[in-house]
Amino acid sequence: MDERNELPPEENRIPLEEAFSHCVGTAQDVIARYTHCAICGANLHFTYATNFVTNLTEEMAKCLECNVKARHIVHRLQ
Repeated sequence: MDERNELPPEENRIPLEEAFSHCVGTAQDVIARYTHCAICGANLHFTYATNFVTNLTEEMAKCLECNVKARHIVHRLQ
């Protein structure tokens, strides 16, 4: 196993309940929560940065209306 397959340190992991809390409700509710700002309701601006050496993609979401960083998630590529 190399460093690309190692799990992040324990302090960087999100609890499972918190990680999937946005997935409760109908499909329309989930999409609305994921793509809109929780504060003002404006559309979020998404940016992605992929590192193919470590097989990770960073997803960053920011509200351009209230200038709030809404989300920063690291996805592991398979």
